[in-house]
Amino acid sequence: MARKTIRIELPTSKPDAMIKLARDIKKQHDKRAADGAPDKLDAAKVTAMATRATDADAKRAEASCRQRDRLVQTKGQTNSEKMLADCAGCALAIPYLLRPHMRQARLKAPDTVTEAYYHCVSRVVNRDFIFGDSEKEFFVQMMRKYERFYGVRVMTYCVMSNHFHILVQVPKRPDVMPSDEELLAEIKRIYSVEAFMQIRWQLQQYRRIGAVEAAEALRESFFKRMWDVSYFMKSLKQRFTAYYNKKTGRKGTLWEERFRSVLVQSGDALITMAAYIDLNPIRAGMVTKPEDYHWSGYSEATAGRQTARRALAAVVETHQHCPLTNEAALVRYRELLYGEGEAMKVGQNGEHGRKGMTRELVQKVIAKGGKLSRFEMLRCRVRYFTDGVALGTKDFVNTVFKSERERFGAKRKTGARRLNHIDAGELRTLRALRVNVIA
Repeated sequence: MARKTIRIELPTSKPDAMIKLARDIKKQHDKRAADGAPDKLDAAKVTAMATRATDADAKRAEASCRQRDRLVQTKGQTNSEKMLADCAGCALAIPYLLRPHMRQARLKAPDTVTEAYYHCVSRVVNRDFIFGDSEKEFFVQMMRKYERFYGVRVMTYCVMSNHFHILVQVPKRPDVMPSDEELLAEIKRIYSVEAFMQIRWQLQQYRRIGAVEAAEALRESFFKRMWDVSYFMKSLKQRFTAYYNKKTGRKGTLWEERFRSVLVQSGDALITMAAYIDLNPIRAGMVTKPEDYHWSGYSEATAGRQTARRALAAVVETHQHCPLTNEAALVRYRELLYGEGEAMKVGQNGEHGRKGMTRELVQKVIAKGGKLSRFEMLRCRVRYFTDGVALGTKDFVNTVFKSERERFGAKRKTGARRLNHIDAGELRTLRALRVNVIA
């Protein structure tokens, strides 16, 4: 039976400390095996041993671990001495039996990007249909509150019955931080009255006695969470979980996993992603026109809500490369949603409608070697928009690839990959999907 791959990421560059640690680990493991103990190590003791290795170089060690992971992908008993001989030369890291391989940190925009866009998706555990009208309304209210507090901007969104999509703009942290009054005004929006008064009193006390460092530390405890997609999504999901659990009397997590995200380039990729999100209710057969689904960014915009109108106008402007009025931008965006006018038709009673696409038709096009057009693609569920990691032009995706080079194997030379079965023009993705690309 194959042994589960487990490893130590050792923050050291000292070969002797690594060799000593590896031998200590092997000795402890062999002793436990001789005593008939379960095949696992005492994490506390191993952690104590690891502290003997100083002069940390964690980043370099982590990169080496990824390159050396293949050494522990063997069946049966792992030969620690052979592994040690292979790894000691690089003197960076020792993969061994200690703990499960931790998942990678979320891929985020390179430091050179001043405004990053992310398509975020999260599903309910067991994919239960928990979002009724009242739940959707509360979720949107919380989303708008946290949007302002965290300094991000929701470009569009769609709350479905068992999951949600949010396309969010995350600017870089500003050079000049908000004043105490501005910070407290935002805190007041999302915290309880008691919590707000306590924070305000504490900050005022620090200012009164001249404890500048303590005051700045308190402010930083809030600023470090702002302008960050992870904190924004975490707070939003936790707040809705608390609301729903209290309402229904349930306990435990409400979401099946951490949210997925795709880094999106402004321009063509951004407007395509926005249209894909707003067309979710169409693909699900819930409505016949996207504006009829009330819990989406496009529906909010057509209803006249200025926050949503300005956000979608900004999306269209990045594509058109020129300023537009909200009305002109919505007309252009509507054309994209309805397939550049080609998808419009008139029913027997004179009402507007749209051409749908069946699964059979999609599979037929692909089977014949054809590719889906942009309009056809938006009427299908496309995994590139949720699992592609990054979406944009070839240069954009390659830039992201270079900034996150340590995530990928040594054999991979470039990042940009074409979208299989789709005529996506200049759009490229970072992850090459091969199974169930289109559903």
